[in-house]
Amino acid sequence: KAGLDYSPPDSAHILYGMLLDCKQQLILNPKIIDKWK
Repeated sequence: KAGLDYSPPDSAHILYGMLLDCKQQLILNPKIIDKWK
């Protein structure tokens, strides 16, 4: 938690949006995860 304290509050929704986009991509294209292995 301490590591996140330096982030400006207004960037939180951007990070959350990126997370949702990543999740959506994984649902649409599960093979993408092979890149990260």
